[in-house]
Amino acid sequence: MASLHLKDQIGTGCFADVFRPFGSDRVFKLLRRHAADQAGRAIHSLFESEKLAYTIAAENEALRPHIATLYGLPHIDSIFDSHGRNVSDRYHLDCCLEIEYLDGVAEKLIEVPDEYHPAVESLFNVFYDAGIRAVGDASVIRPTNSGPIKVIDWSMGI
Repeated sequence: MASLHLKDQIGTGCFADVFRPFGSDRVFKLLRRHAADQAGRAIHSLFESEKLAYTIAAENEALRPHIATLYGLPHIDSIFDSHGRNVSDRYHLDCCLEIEYLDGVAEKLIEVPDEYHPAVESLFNVFYDAGIRAVGDASVIRPTNSGPIKVIDWSMGI
């Protein structure tokens, strides 16, 4: 059982917030509740889609070097704000991925320098061929050394 704190939030997207506890080499991607989806059906479908996509990508030799390691599906008990108030009601606590922290700046394809476009587009095609079709809004982390390009924020598509 684990608690997260808003002070550790390092990113936010349309459906999720990303937390990195101080000094950790892991992040927690936790899906938020949305007023338009009170029952959480769409969010739970997205979560299942992301879990399946990670399984497929991790088993694919061509994709494995380009994704963050998925460590598991942790049970999150609560989320606290800076005043110690429990704000767990903002999240689907059962929709959390524990993932390897990737150092670098995440960029959308349109922001990636032109010299990387052929490699990124080729990589996106490998995702697509593996059945992972929701890569259009994914982000790219360019290597700071000789490492591979990494891709984050993708799913099977719902």
